[in-house]
Amino acid sequence: MRQRCLHLKKTWSGPLYVFLALILVFSACKKPSQTDEPVGSFAQVSVVSVSDISDTSAMVRAVVNDPPDPERSGICYDSLPVPSGGQFLHFKSDSGLVVRLTNLMPYVNYYVRAFTVREHDTLYGPATCFRTKDIWHEQKINSENKINHIKRDGDLLYVATGKGFYISRDGGHSWQLLGFPNENVSAFDAKGNTIFLSSNTSLHASSDGGQTWSFSATEYFNDLLIDSLRVFGIRGFRFTLFEGGLTFSSTLLDGSNLILMRSITRFENTVLAATSGKHIYRIWPQRVKLGSVGYAVPNSEPPDIDISQGMLIAARGGLYYRINDYSWQRFMQLPALSCVSADGPLIFTTSSNISSLYLSHDNGDSWQIVSNKGLPALAKIWDVMVCKSCLYVYSPQGLLYRFRL
Repeated sequence: MRQRCLHLKKTWSGPLYVFLALILVFSACKKPSQTDEPVGSFAQVSVVSVSDISDTSAMVRAVVNDPPDPERSGICYDSLPVPSGGQFLHFKSDSGLVVRLTNLMPYVNYYVRAFTVREHDTLYGPATCFRTKDIWHEQKINSENKINHIKRDGDLLYVATGKGFYISRDGGHSWQLLGFPNENVSAFDAKGNTIFLSSNTSLHASSDGGQTWSFSATEYFNDLLIDSLRVFGIRGFRFTLFEGGLTFSSTLLDGSNLILMRSITRFENTVLAATSGKHIYRIWPQRVKLGSVGYAVPNSEPPDIDISQGMLIAARGGLYYRINDYSWQRFMQLPALSCVSADGPLIFTTSSNISSLYLSHDNGDSWQIVSNKGLPALAKIWDVMVCKSCLYVYSPQGLLYRFRL
C-alpha cells in the first residue's frame, strides 16, 4: 500500500506543476485595470497639430488611420500629463478630424491626444502638450499699489511705489520690501549691491543690496542712473551729477528753451537723456543735442521718446535703431510709439495707449501683436519692462500689470 501511495504522488506531481505554471502565466497577462495606461497603437492614432491658441481656446487636428466610425473617434484633453479621462470631444463626419477646444483657462498647460473606439478596445495616441496664452494681470504689491518706477538689474526686478521700495527675485511672482514703507519712492537705480533711490525729499544709498541705507543728499528726482562712481539724477529740466562727494547741477537748454527730460540711460561711455520733444541729448561727458527722432507733436505731454539700452528708441513715427550719435534708422514704422524695452532678442514696444502692443522674439526681424485682454479700457501706458519672459506695463495712475510669455 505504501508503494502505491508513493506512485500516486509521483504520478500527479508533474501535472500539478504544469497547472501552477499556467496560473502564473495567465495572471501576468491579465487585462489592464481602469488605472492602467490605455492600450493602443501610436502609429494609427495621433495629434498632428495644435494651432490658433488663445487664452481660452485652441484648434486641434488629428489623424486616425481607417477608423471604423468617425463619430466614435475624437480627442480627450486635460491638465494632467496623460489624459485618459478629462474632457472628450468626438469628431463630426462632416468636419473631419478637427476639433476646437473652448472654455480653457489662461496660461495653463493642457495635454491632448486622439482616440478611436474599436470593437474590443480603445486606441489612444501619444499626448501632445500646449499652453494657452496669458492675459494681463494687475500686480498687487502693497496696500497703496501706486507704481512710480520699475527697473531690472539682471534677473532682479525693482519697483518704487507710493509706500516703499520692493524687489522681486522670481520675475514678479513675489515681492519683498527693501525699505521706506511709509515714504513715496519716486526714482531709483540699482547696479549689483549698489542702490540709490529718491524718497520724499531725500536721496538715499545702499551698498549691500538694500539691507541698510544711508542718507546721501537732500534731493528729489524723477529718474536716477548709476554710472561707475557717478550718480546722475534728473527732475524736469534739471540734471544733477554726484561724483566724489561733489554735486553739480545744471538745466538742459536748447538755445533759450528749457528741455523737459523724461528718462536717462547709459550707452558705452556716455549718458543719454530722452526728452518730451523729438531729440535725444547727451548730458555727459558733454552736453550735446543728438539727431532728431520721429516728429514732435505741438503741446504734447511726455512720454514721447523712450530709450532701451541706449540703442532702441520708441518715438512718434516708429521704432528706431541707433547708428551713431547723430543718425537713427527706423526699422519699424508705426504711428505713435512711446515705450520700449529689450532683453536679449526680446523687444517689447507700445504706444501710449493699449491699442498698440508689439513683441519681437528675434531682435526686431519679425513682430507679433500682444493681446491687451486684462488691461482696463482706455488705459494709458507710462512705461514697459521685459524681465524673465514676462512683460510689464504700468500706467500714469501707478497700476502695474504683468503678461507671461
